[in-house]
Amino acid sequence: MNLISAATASTSTPWTRADYLALVGILISIAGFTVAIIQINRTKSSAKAAEGAIKTTEGSLRRNYLLLFLADFTPLNAELDDAVATGDRRLTARALLSLSRLSSHLAGLLTLEQEQEDQIVSSLRELSTVATLTKKAIINKQDGNLSQQTSKVQSLLATLAPQIGALEIQSAATSKGK
Repeated sequence: MNLISAATASTSTPWTRADYLALVGILISIAGFTVAIIQINRTKSSAKAAEGAIKTTEGSLRRNYLLLFLADFTPLNAELDDAVATGDRRLTARALLSLSRLSSHLAGLLTLEQEQEDQIVSSLRELSTVATLTKKAIINKQDGNLSQQTSKVQSLLATLAPQIGALEIQSAATSKGK
């Protein structure tokens, strides 16, 4: 018997119950596979939407932290001025430490937000370093004029104050718009 006559002979035999069950099994498998593919695509779309929501939330949180840190800048500047004016070395050192930390945090947040380092970030990093070194000098040297010892910090603060104010307004407007 050749191959064609064998194929014809097998199709002429009636289907058994097992043949029907096998066909139903194949159709159910195909349907299940199709449903699985559809669900995978839906999950993929949901994951992309969730990723977008996370990025939006992350940006909003960064802007809110930036607003909080920016709002602390002016009072810390005033605190340093008061500490220097009263000649209180301990309060001056504390204000310098706070300014150093705040400047460092602001520089980090701005770098994340802008994805580049610009002039204000460089100035904030410099302020952080100078404030830390000045605090150390004030603690190590218990005599000397506080006004002279903090003059470089005061100069950097005077330069940064208008930029910080503008940044605060810009950040507030951006947060309201998003």
